[in-house]
Amino acid sequence: MTAPTRPTPAQSGFTLLEILLSVALLSLIITLAYGSLRVAARASASGERLIERSEELRATQGFMRRQFMQVMITPFERPGDGDALNEKRFEGSADAARFVAPMPGYLSRGGAHVQELALVRDANGYSLQFRFSQLNGFDAEQGIPADVEPVVLMDGLADARFEFRGVIEGELSDWSSDWEEPWQLPAFVRLLVEFPQGDARKWPAFEVPIPAGAQNATLSFDNIRRAGAPNDPRARQAP
Repeated sequence: MTAPTRPTPAQSGFTLLEILLSVALLSLIITLAYGSLRVAARASASGERLIERSEELRATQGFMRRQFMQVMITPFERPGDGDALNEKRFEGSADAARFVAPMPGYLSRGGAHVQELALVRDANGYSLQFRFSQLNGFDAEQGIPADVEPVVLMDGLADARFEFRGVIEGELSDWSSDWEEPWQLPAFVRLLVEFPQGDARKWPAFEVPIPAGAQNATLSFDNIRRAGAPNDPRARQAP
């Protein structure tokens, strides 16, 4: 007597089409995840660069503020005729400022130094460079020696210029990109900066008093208060 046969259950599994669809879906998920990681990595790197460049701007402004506020009345050029009006204590133009001031502690080499902040045109627009030379033995005709390596404070500027403000008969003068009285110090200096289109950096209004320059003039409280108020650097042009 033979035992009754049981029906063989249908074998379950994935068809080839289902496997191919699963592999394609998995590949799509991996591709999307990898793309998201790349976007996140680029965004993180871009954010870090922006933070670094913003810190660079703050450090540059802090450095310039300290140096301008320590400008000395000591001339860096003194002709032999003894005429004080022929002495040079501050040279200023749209693209440079030269003066005498002590050096920061970490750069100190002793004594007062002739210092120069200059806007230099290069392949990427303008860069702000700092050079210095000891006042003792400084040759005004030669200027700061060419072999002095400049310190680049910031670069990639679309446009920039220095402007200066003095005191005339107790009143503050208009801003000017040329300082025409090198025998005396201006009362204020500012630097206007524009970045290229698409550059996320922002230049805060930079205006700083020169105490040694303001000491030689009598200013009313209202004038000083108005001068210290931040101005829109693009709202006023040099006369």
